[in-house]
Amino acid sequence: MSPFLFLKGSRMPHLTDTKKMELSLEEAKKEFPFDFDEKGKPHDKVRKFPHGLEIRLGNAALKKLGMKSSDFNLEGKLAVYALVTVERIRHEEVLGEDPEMSVELQITELSVSDPQGSLEDLMFKS
Repeated sequence: MSPFLFLKGSRMPHLTDTKKMELSLEEAKKEFPFDFDEKGKPHDKVRKFPHGLEIRLGNAALKKLGMKSSDFNLEGKLAVYALVTVERIRHEEVLGEDPEMSVELQITELSVSDPQGSLEDLMFKS
């Protein structure tokens, strides 16, 4: 899920605070079991968000965007705007288990820039 969603029937994005999606230590252990040793201690930095909330740009994507890894700073903030196509919607229920749901979004257009102000300011400028 991106930090903003277009509401049905609207062309204005609605910002969603992903802070409420941060994983607790116990949730991180379930989501990323290989990040922890057998005693439950993390091997490295504990990931804060569930799978699927990241955007990974490989060599080919960076090249097509005209960017290099040296254009980025670890923990730096960027403004991202993307258009996506919904590729797959999945909802599965198994007796005695929590429902499994997922939506796959294929990014078809992407803009990455250094923010000049808050994301909200960037998106709602007139």
